[in-house]
Amino acid sequence: MPLNQIKKLSEVFIKKIDKIEIDANKCVRVRSVLSQCQACQTVCPIDSIEISNERLMLPSTCLECGLCTAVCPTNALRWNNPPLLQLYYRWMNQSGQKFVITCDPMLKSYRDTSVETVPCLGLVPAELWLALGQRFSEIQLVCTPESCASCEVTTGFAQLKKALTEAHLPEGLVYFSQSVQNQEIEIDYDRRRLLSGWFEEMKETHTIAVKEMLEVQPAMTPFEKFERYVRERDQLEEMAEEVNAIKLSVIDRLLQDTLIYTDKRQILLDVLKQHEKLNTTVEVQLPKVTKDCTLCKACAFLCPTEALYIDEDSFILAPSKCVACHLCEEICWDKHITLQTYPAKILQKKYIFLHQQPNV
Repeated sequence: MPLNQIKKLSEVFIKKIDKIEIDANKCVRVRSVLSQCQACQTVCPIDSIEISNERLMLPSTCLECGLCTAVCPTNALRWNNPPLLQLYYRWMNQSGQKFVITCDPMLKSYRDTSVETVPCLGLVPAELWLALGQRFSEIQLVCTPESCASCEVTTGFAQLKKALTEAHLPEGLVYFSQSVQNQEIEIDYDRRRLLSGWFEEMKETHTIAVKEMLEVQPAMTPFEKFERYVRERDQLEEMAEEVNAIKLSVIDRLLQDTLIYTDKRQILLDVLKQHEKLNTTVEVQLPKVTKDCTLCKACAFLCPTEALYIDEDSFILAPSKCVACHLCEEICWDKHITLQTYPAKILQKKYIFLHQQPNV
């Protein structure tokens, strides 16, 4: 194995120690002071997440509940214990039609019922609840509003209700209970489980985390994106005399070959692919541009998921990459951009021309 791959592999296990992975460059508040996003700070039960022009920091007193990762639109804060995608694939591969989940770390199982545990049920985002709702006919939450009221994660239950509401699950599919199957729960008091569980989790993680570290490119800074834009613009200018189809093929390559999906968006796309009917019932938000847009390119340079591409005469969006972080809308000086609601089927399009100059 090449030395650089060994180095990246070691970084996987080092980062695995932290339950919440931080990538400040993806934070919309870090990318622009004009961003008004306060999602993580609002949901934090101890209200102490620090965001400045250069950094995103969690306090030493962090409860590691994961609520901030559930609401962060761009993966600037990402659950890593184990990664959300790993949870998704593991949960979707369970047998049976009943899914049981709890925030009680002492709850192990009851007879033939497997119980999944998370630090807080509010950690599970709406996209994952939507996926669970399509996979299982019964979802049991071993938790009660009363127990949440006495929990130190004071904002957890509100976030759980919000995520379940956004998932639009059928009535009666999800229900709360105090124990598994209304029976006395089995408790695991073995302290050695903590260490053995850690190694088991590390073993499960490699198929996703290692692949991410070795293959997925990190989000570019606005300056790096500008340098890339200049190179790509020169390539397009060299082809200016050729047919428009060549330009579109270049745009397709630029927008599709370097995909940057958040874990929540990856789950949503997978669910929509498996359940076609959801494409007309699930809604997403995408930017809409006015005709007097000046194509200044600021929004494209700052977009944390690289969903926007702008050249001298076209404003193009890769719908599947847009996570409605509102940054493009907030930084547009002349307010030419607003977010509109569309059926999720629009995510199937490779790209959309949001604006074109008359001569195109």
